[in-house]
Amino acid sequence: MAARLIARLWLTVILVVGVLAFGAGGVAAGSAIGPSGSTYTGTHRGVTVSFVVTADGRHITSLTTTGRCRISVPRGTVVASVHPLSSGISSFRGRTSLGGTNLDLLGRLHPSRAGRPAFASGRLLAHGSLCSPPVFRFRVTASGPAGRRSPPSSGHDGIPDAIKHTVANRFAPRILMDPSEPNYPTGVDAYLTTSPAPDLSFVQKCFEGQVGPTTEGHDSTPLVQAGPLTQQSLLGHAANGNTCTVGGASVAIASDTPNPDSKENPRYMDRPDSPAASFFLGLPPNHDELRVGQQDPGHWVTYYHIYPAAHDQGLMIQYWHFFAYNDWQDVRGTNRADKHEGDWDAAVLVHVARDLHHIEDVAFSRHEDTFASPGATMRHVTPYQESPPAHRGPLPTSRNTVYTVDKTHPLEMIDSGAHASFASPADLCMYWQEHNHHDYGMQVWGDPRGPKAPEHLAEITCTQNEGKVDDPVRDHGGTVWDTSSYGRVTQGGSNIAIRVSGGQGGPLIDMGEYNPGGMKDCKTTCAGIPVGRFYEGEAGVFPKYSGLWGNPNSGRVQVVGFPPRGPVFQGYDYVKEHLYDSWFHGASYRKWKPHRCRRRSPDCLRPGRQ
Repeated sequence: MAARLIARLWLTVILVVGVLAFGAGGVAAGSAIGPSGSTYTGTHRGVTVSFVVTADGRHITSLTTTGRCRISVPRGTVVASVHPLSSGISSFRGRTSLGGTNLDLLGRLHPSRAGRPAFASGRLLAHGSLCSPPVFRFRVTASGPAGRRSPPSSGHDGIPDAIKHTVANRFAPRILMDPSEPNYPTGVDAYLTTSPAPDLSFVQKCFEGQVGPTTEGHDSTPLVQAGPLTQQSLLGHAANGNTCTVGGASVAIASDTPNPDSKENPRYMDRPDSPAASFFLGLPPNHDELRVGQQDPGHWVTYYHIYPAAHDQGLMIQYWHFFAYNDWQDVRGTNRADKHEGDWDAAVLVHVARDLHHIEDVAFSRHEDTFASPGATMRHVTPYQESPPAHRGPLPTSRNTVYTVDKTHPLEMIDSGAHASFASPADLCMYWQEHNHHDYGMQVWGDPRGPKAPEHLAEITCTQNEGKVDDPVRDHGGTVWDTSSYGRVTQGGSNIAIRVSGGQGGPLIDMGEYNPGGMKDCKTTCAGIPVGRFYEGEAGVFPKYSGLWGNPNSGRVQVVGFPPRGPVFQGYDYVKEHLYDSWFHGASYRKWKPHRCRRRSPDCLRPGRQ
């Protein structure tokens, strides 16, 4: 009897310890599957395997192999899901497709213990002819944070990486797309390696009345590097660009020039929408199918940039999205304007309070390339709430108001094809009234929550020249995208022009820390980062590329439309200060310091409350 009692006591102790150690998720406290966002690399029997475990520990992405098996899955593409087991060990399993060939990845992730680094072991099955033999085992070791070549950054701007990822997910927008959307998002790596892939070229232009190396009014467009491309291959190219003016001297131009629009450089000839000379990415001709982007939303990437706010110890979070093409669908159906390759848009800037749990204000890109246009910033933040009965009562919409889902996720409606972001129907209609424009983009509005929510999204129209919202057309349909890491994508209604092939979005990726100089709100040092410093983030090195993201010749016959530069080099002030106003908009010149407060204060930032 005593022996049984002792056994039961020991069993109780073991169970209690187990619960304390593993918690509800089954993963031992303090024993991760490797550092947050770790890269696993190793060589076994002539094959080098590398992949990334996402910062939330839920997925494996970016699989590559070299040697007798050559596989390269685009950066950020999910290849397996991770599931916790016990004692800190997790299993992973998944299937992905590469060039019509299925890849099966399965195995286990083991935590670091007693000085031994975290490692993974498993098997890879490559159907088809990618590998010989098609099945092989591997063992790889965790070697650092995802997408980085150096040890984990504690935040050169003072913001720890763990806080960046957590806060970026907490405030990621919910995007509403019209059912007519012709151009879906994609990721930079997927775009550079698509088949057929874009080329990197260099263009020089001479306009009317100007003399240069080419015939007046024509272009010279030499190929620099044929696709497919890597992010690194976008950088380090140089060329001599003629100013296309009488007696003008040639100037050196690089594909990563830190201030490509400087008025001190005469090659821009007072043409802010069309530089005289620039590197650019161009899609191959006669492949209009590439304009669609990615129909599999697992390839939709949300890129973010976080930095300290100027005045209140809060944070500024920029969210950006890349599209292969911009084909604006206006309400009149003429669709003659704003067509170009490459589009960085659907952008919002969220100003987070110093407690990192509340929104101070949100700025929407609208049809500008800066967050500083009049009316772009909304300071009234309120949860989205429709009047009963659901989907039939008045739609919430008020000027200067940001509507949120679950209190922290701004609701964002975007122009079909053009991807300009607006806060609400009232914001859309007033914007076009202020710009005295009769055409505006096709957009939808409504409650994004629930699996059938897209079916009930309402089409938005505006009363001409009055800035008022007409009665919405109910049950128009559309697409809802939760842009947090691998968030849900739902689609509904009979009007969908192009159907998506999945229900889960792609990753949320940090663009790193880069201060090229010429920033309007901090001039020299920005967020504690000196001019010229670049610290690579999960996204890679593409933020340094300062060329155009589309062929400047492909849209010249249209009324308007010109491919943009990347997020770092948008919002250039051509009139007054000749500085960039987007990348560090509202930034402090100092590093971030977390708000310290009294212990009982509700906005006190303590460990575990980020």
